[in-house]
Amino acid sequence: MHQRLNKLLVQKKGEALEFSAENEASEKTSSPSERLQYLKEVREMIDVRKGEIMDRHRGGAGGITTIHAYTKLVDDLILNIYQVVTDDHKNSVKAEAGNNITEGLNHPFALVALGGYGRGELNPFSDIDILFLFEKRLNQYTDFAIHNMISILWDIGFHVGHSARSVNDCLSIAKNDITARTAMMEARYLAGDREVFNRFFASFKRYVMNKGVDDFIKIKLEENVQRHFLYYNTVCISEPNVKEGQGGLRDIHTALWASMARFGISSLEGIERRGIIDNREREGIVKSLDFIFRVRNEMHFLAGKKEDVLSYEIQEEVSKNLGYRNDKGARGVIWFMKDYYDNASSINTFSNSLIERCLKYRAGILKMITFLKTRDIGDGFVSIKNEIYVKDLNPHIFKNNPLLLLKVFLYCQELNLTLSNSIKRTINLSLSLIDEKFIHSSESNEIFRRIIRGKGLSKVLRMMHGCGILRRFIGEFEYITYFSNYDLYHKFTVDEHILRSLECLEGLSETGDEEAEIRKIYKGIYDTMVLKISLLLHDIGKSDSPGHIQRGLEIASPLLKRWGLKDIRDTVLLLVGNHLLMNHIAQRRDMHDEKTIAGFCKQIESIENLKMLYLLTYADLKAVGTDIWTNWKSALLWELYLRAYEYFSMGEEERIFDRSLIDKKKGDVLALIEGESEREDAYTYFSSMPERYVLSTSPEKIVRHIKLAGELNGKKLVIKISHNLDIGYTELMVCTVGKAGVFSKIAGTLTSKNINILGAQIYTRLDNIAIDTLQISTIDGEPVLDEGVLQRFEKDLLHVLEGKKMVEELLSSRQKISIPLEKKGFKISTKVEIDNTLSDAHTIIEVITGDRLGVLYDITHTLFNYGVNIYIAKISTEGKTAIDVFYVTEIDGKKILDGDKLDMIKGSLLRVLG
Repeated sequence: MHQRLNKLLVQKKGEALEFSAENEASEKTSSPSERLQYLKEVREMIDVRKGEIMDRHRGGAGGITTIHAYTKLVDDLILNIYQVVTDDHKNSVKAEAGNNITEGLNHPFALVALGGYGRGELNPFSDIDILFLFEKRLNQYTDFAIHNMISILWDIGFHVGHSARSVNDCLSIAKNDITARTAMMEARYLAGDREVFNRFFASFKRYVMNKGVDDFIKIKLEENVQRHFLYYNTVCISEPNVKEGQGGLRDIHTALWASMARFGISSLEGIERRGIIDNREREGIVKSLDFIFRVRNEMHFLAGKKEDVLSYEIQEEVSKNLGYRNDKGARGVIWFMKDYYDNASSINTFSNSLIERCLKYRAGILKMITFLKTRDIGDGFVSIKNEIYVKDLNPHIFKNNPLLLLKVFLYCQELNLTLSNSIKRTINLSLSLIDEKFIHSSESNEIFRRIIRGKGLSKVLRMMHGCGILRRFIGEFEYITYFSNYDLYHKFTVDEHILRSLECLEGLSETGDEEAEIRKIYKGIYDTMVLKISLLLHDIGKSDSPGHIQRGLEIASPLLKRWGLKDIRDTVLLLVGNHLLMNHIAQRRDMHDEKTIAGFCKQIESIENLKMLYLLTYADLKAVGTDIWTNWKSALLWELYLRAYEYFSMGEEERIFDRSLIDKKKGDVLALIEGESEREDAYTYFSSMPERYVLSTSPEKIVRHIKLAGELNGKKLVIKISHNLDIGYTELMVCTVGKAGVFSKIAGTLTSKNINILGAQIYTRLDNIAIDTLQISTIDGEPVLDEGVLQRFEKDLLHVLEGKKMVEELLSSRQKISIPLEKKGFKISTKVEIDNTLSDAHTIIEVITGDRLGVLYDITHTLFNYGVNIYIAKISTEGKTAIDVFYVTEIDGKKILDGDKLDMIKGSLLRVLG
């Protein structure tokens, strides 16, 4: 390598870059084409070395071994370049002033590695940070070296961050800039004037690093808090950032910075020798770091660039390349992600513990609880401020009485305490005491039952889970711990989702204006424990295969018996078994269909169960991800809740369909209308609409429809727009002369304006006047408030209805907007289900496919081609999956009963969408 680097361009004083001759004393230069050839050869040598490192990595080399090998490769390259540049300088000086001259041949600067390079932790495509450190001022020689070294590194293809500063400048910057101070803590000498480096680092430690240590650690801790907030404050996010996310490499960096500031020690070995951590902790964290580094190395090799987000599109390939295979009924990627979360969790726990020890360190000793004011709380535990400790640091407390492994959490719950780091370590060392005898003992289950009945259950369960207790005591919880659903819908692992759902539920006890109606229902629940246990168990049957509800019921039943909760068993199983039902009906079924409401109510049995299922559905959806619980979905669920509540409240006789219900609704409509002519219009309108329309539409909306139809009066199109800012959608009423395919044309024209359709109710009068009501939003889920967009929509729709434009023409010319593409490796399979039993009046077509703008037009246009009349469209999405349900009939208003036609419709939809 050195021989080839010797031929690279160097920059002499006042001259352009040129090659030094192969003969060092010669002044001849190489041509640009020769320079390119030399660069190519050096790049090829580097690629060969990187290829060898990758082969060893793919062959099973550890993550730490690989980053050290790559760091050495970069060290070798930079030191070679440094040698070439300094040699060239010497030759130039000698050639100009004679071979006997010595002045100007020494190296008045130090070459220093910073950041990850300074730590010796370079992944295959990490940035390289270099500092050119000089004593007082930048001279010509240092300037010469900087330009040539950086130029060569860039030309070879490395991403280099560099700076050139004097010792005093570095010290001044470090005193005032926490980021610069942090980078300089990791400074590593590479080459050049070692005396300059030593003077700098000694001054840095004395005048910068040893000052304001507490403030530095607190600032770094606050940075951690802010960074974790960006990643939802959990390790268990579905697409983790292996560097910046919680449990990522930045966590351990922060802990080691704190150690460097407090103790002057930045290595795990040194921290262990100092007695700050023990051997078990060091070995455990090294193992976890090795895993994370290995994952990040693979991500870099796979992407061919720096890559820190372990996204869905690469998870499966990363897992395969790291040797994971399908096993025990689950795909390799599932086991890989479980291992990732396990190791990331270890890093997060260790880092938090080390930072706390650094903060609490005083006067040369770690804070000992015997020197502090304590409160004895019984069973060998004491509290200090708001933390619980083992009295006298007794290491055998749990061995002497294993039941205390549960009782310590009961104390935390009852006294509003948190676990100290020392007791967490003691618990972790005692997990093997939770054996079969412990799990099935009446005493342990009595303690757990008291915990379940207590306040702040979600907080206590999270503490128990963080210490490994929950999955030991509830063995069935082990499989779902760190289990990723591996889809584009769920944001968190199953265990994290369950804990978050409990937190959402218990958060309703707080005061506030948001979700006031839900809060009111929660406060009126007779026994919230039933609801909390149902949430704890609702996804316990999740696995890498369908059917989690049935598995969950099979798991939940014996658990409830073991916990001594047989009296609430039936209610809990009902809620667990139906925890998807309410959302399913609200988003996919016609809630104005009496058969739908009657079937739903029969399944959930009572108003009290309805309340609990509504709350469970709310907590479940809200805990899936930050953008899943929307105002629109909330409105749909609330409507279903009210209709079911009304059904339960009515007597048996009232539930039977009666002409009086229609007559009452018509009377309510007429009461809102003034003027005899308008009342005549209303009678005409009633006679032309189906009775189901009258029953399922509010009086206020019927009045608006009547007025809308009256405005048509020979026109081709009338549109009315209103905005529901509370729920977050725009309501669009379209009235036109009804022809088959009108809704398809509306959907296509809306798509051409990048407008999203949330739902639709479609009616055609007997005189062929169509009145379609659509709930629409922007792509971002906001009301469509741009008047220009709505005016262009109306103009284009009129042209489409008049035959002056084609929908396809509008779609091809629409303005493209930035919408995340479907993830690679996530081909969402299209499914089409057709049912003729769920509704007495309509055939139901359910389509599940990948979500994209235009998919609704493709579906409705296909249905139009088969002469299908759409009555209701229920539009919903789960992640990147579109779930669209259509209540349809033949053109004559009857259900579609022709089996061959239904098969053709299904086949066409699969072809168009597939």
